[in-house]
Amino acid sequence: MRLIDNLAAALKPPTARPPRYAILSHTWGEDELSFGEAQPGFLRATPSSPRPGWDKVVMARKMALDHGYDFLWVDTCCIDKTNSTELSEAINSMFKWYAEAEVCYVYLCDVPDDDDIRHRHSQFRRSRWFDRGWTLQELLASREVHFYSKGWKFLGTKAELSDAIEDITGIPSDVLVGGDCRVPARSIAEVFSWASRRETTLEEDLAYSLLGLLDINMTLIYGEGSRAFIRVQEELLRTYEDESIFAWEAPPNEALSQPTSGLLSPTLAYFEASHRFLKPRIWTRLDTNPVTITSQGIGVDLQLLSDDSASGQWLALLNC
Repeated sequence: MRLIDNLAAALKPPTARPPRYAILSHTWGEDELSFGEAQPGFLRATPSSPRPGWDKVVMARKMALDHGYDFLWVDTCCIDKTNSTELSEAINSMFKWYAEAEVCYVYLCDVPDDDDIRHRHSQFRRSRWFDRGWTLQELLASREVHFYSKGWKFLGTKAELSDAIEDITGIPSDVLVGGDCRVPARSIAEVFSWASRRETTLEEDLAYSLLGLLDINMTLIYGEGSRAFIRVQEELLRTYEDESIFAWEAPPNEALSQPTSGLLSPTLAYFEASHRFLKPRIWTRLDTNPVTITSQGIGVDLQLLSDDSASGQWLALLNC
């Protein structure tokens, strides 16, 4: 893990056992500070023209120093994204890095300082930060989260704003304020539902951004598109006995156009209403065979019931 040394205003060489640090969560713009620009003393320089991407790193460093943290991690400039091995390691470690930070500063660049965040139609509730894929695990993994407006006005902590955040995200407040947010403590379907309306610039990243919450590791293959989400589901089948992974529903018009999509969902969006499918608490199956994944498809033991109609359809009972 590579950190910004706030006192030296320079990047600290990577270390396996980092010191106490703060971490930044934000949405990316077009003028972000890159790893290549992070030369010694880089945060003491002044850009020749206004640059919000630079300014927010400078302000995050100032905030960390004010709070007594000598080190800061920012995804834009602390990862060498030209190195595919480093990028893959970083994405697979991201949840851990946010979980181990002393504090996470959430910078909401689209929320004005005078926003009434408690109001139902506030800009806070419409912030782009709540719509992005990567920020989901950043919200949940971080123990202490501080929200800031565009002008770096303190808006409140995750605990203080948990009711509003639950209303915005659909994530239960008890999970937000310290409950276990990862699979297997939560069902796969529930975690997928939290991400179902979020977006990422690259299609693959919507799947990769969930690796930490799902507690799995995977090789990243940029360019695979929707196949990334299928691979995530296949890895989950190999790792957990959680049948809620099959509890998804396509909209009627899409179901008619794709009647043979298989057991696995082609998209996270189909899990939007799956938050109600929880981990089984009463019974477990003892007489089933493990799930198998082959080139011919997926093999799984499920109890089937006929729907007693002329359609010839069968119903599969899921243990969730």
